[in-house]
Amino acid sequence: MDPTFAKFIEQGQLSVSNMVLHKYSQLGLTNEEFILFLQISSCLQAGKDFPDLELIAARMGVKNTEVYDLVHQLLAKKMLTIVPVSDVDGKKHDRYSFELLYRKLTALTENDEKKEVDQSSLLATEQVYNSIEEEFGHPLSPIEMETIDSWLKEDHYAPELINAALREAVLSRAYSLKYMDKILLNWEKQNIKSAADVENLQTNRRKSFTGRTNETKKKGNNSKPHIPLYRWSDKPDPKKK
Repeated sequence: MDPTFAKFIEQGQLSVSNMVLHKYSQLGLTNEEFILFLQISSCLQAGKDFPDLELIAARMGVKNTEVYDLVHQLLAKKMLTIVPVSDVDGKKHDRYSFELLYRKLTALTENDEKKEVDQSSLLATEQVYNSIEEEFGHPLSPIEMETIDSWLKEDHYAPELINAALREAVLSRAYSLKYMDKILLNWEKQNIKSAADVENLQTNRRKSFTGRTNETKKKGNNSKPHIPLYRWSDKPDPKKK
């Protein structure tokens, strides 16, 4: 094996979540602080709990004082902590820890996901109003908007469920919120809470209807009078005596 390549393998690999890479700026880390995070993380993964900052400064190509300042900045931002740990012999020593950074990252990610959900919910709500206006063929009155608003905020009907009720109303040519409200109340009694539940309900109804229809046909066929088949070949020939 090539000595250079062998040394490359021996040095190992640094494992860093892409989440940190993508969100370090949102966490409030500067580029220099992020590079220091990578350097310290590399040492921690190599089993060096409290690496020499002068060595890290040399790797980064900066002055020792700059690295010390960066460490203090990370400590002040509560991204880095120094915690006491014990080795196998029970001796205590200090260790750098980025646990607070990862906690902040988790909170940031959860907050971003909540924003995405809220935005998606807002778009779905707007789509409900727009769909009803389009199908009814006229702008919604204040009373109609209040009714829809109560469905969403008080009754907590999902937008997809309201859209399903709208489709039912359109198919029945009943363009009124009162008709939709009856549908929604009926579904609520049956614990129907999503469009998938509506689809399952309709599928079961179709199966039940098909079963009753087939049963009716079967009974109808059984009630027909029995007509014996007449074999013309058994009729006596008058010419024969």
